[in-house]
Amino acid sequence: MVLPAQAQVPAPPAKVAQGQAEALVIPAGQDAVVARLITPDANWPAGVTLLQAQVQADHIAVRYQVAPGPCAVAVKASHPTGAATEGEPFAKTGQFALRWLPAKGDLPACADGPRDAVAQALQKQIQSHEAEFRWVAAGQGARQDAGLPRSATVTQAGAVPGQGDDPGQQAAHGLDDAVNAARVHDDARALALVDKAVTAAESLPP
Repeated sequence: MVLPAQAQVPAPPAKVAQGQAEALVIPAGQDAVVARLITPDANWPAGVTLLQAQVQADHIAVRYQVAPGPCAVAVKASHPTGAATEGEPFAKTGQFALRWLPAKGDLPACADGPRDAVAQALQKQIQSHEAEFRWVAAGQGARQDAGLPRSATVTQAGAVPGQGDDPGQQAAHGLDDAVNAARVHDDARALALVDKAVTAAESLPP
């Protein structure tokens, strides 16, 4: 089940000191891209399922269940330029730094072997799809879909964030994903996403 985005007004970005890089955040409208980044596919080790994913302003937190056992692996994916106070990441991609999170909940933390196998699979999957993903400066513009990210939660393996949105939101997210696909020259996918967004828009009441 996909829970709706929390109805909250994000806190205004903190002022940035002169000469200091402005913080980067995750804009809304990238639900489908995030799902492709983190949802296990056939290339992952057998027995791995996505338990939960939370998309926050400046990071994505994911928690996986690994069978047999079962046990849990939790990872935080943030921008590589994030605060050094968070500790050294165990891996980096072009757009993300990956760090371990405590395996909270009713499952014990996985041993190093299965934990590292999940981490390697996640890193490879992110590298395969991150060209579609974008960060924006925290103070960019006034448009909510460009500068003010949502907080969304996925609680079932394989569920796609945004799938439960109303047709208007589906159309907006579809167009945003189409733009991202066009940026990486995936023209066929961009056209398919535009068609899907138009279909969603046509279902809106007059």
